[in-house]
Amino acid sequence: MDYYSGLLYWLKVGLLATIEFLAPMVFLLLGVSFLILNPLIYLMTYIPYLITTIIIYVYNMRGKGEYGVKGFYYHQSLQLLEYFMITLSFISWILRRKRPFKVTPKGIGRFDLKSIFPSLVVSVLLVLALIKGFCG
Repeated sequence: MDYYSGLLYWLKVGLLATIEFLAPMVFLLLGVSFLILNPLIYLMTYIPYLITTIIIYVYNMRGKGEYGVKGFYYHQSLQLLEYFMITLSFISWILRRKRPFKVTPKGIGRFDLKSIFPSLVVSVLLVLALIKGFCG
């Protein structure tokens, strides 16, 4: 299962994460709707799903150190932060383009805004979509 999960990791964190980010932007910012759903029904189905996912994660990671609920959210956050670079790597692999390996600086490094700029743009667009979704 671990090897299979590793194979699908590129798709989940790369391609699918990109779609997960683009969908609310398109639906909320551009006003495209494909489904009308009562928010209460959505919450009644999503909250048990979320709780079940966290319980399964915590159960499977028991005895492996700091992998409780906090570890679950750290893991999810890490995937959100790395999706852009993983997506670029995945596209390069599909197109058979070699990208050079860059060694990251060790210790105290210089903050590079360029490296987090794509994530900042996506975050701002998601916040705008959230605001537009709440305000109508």
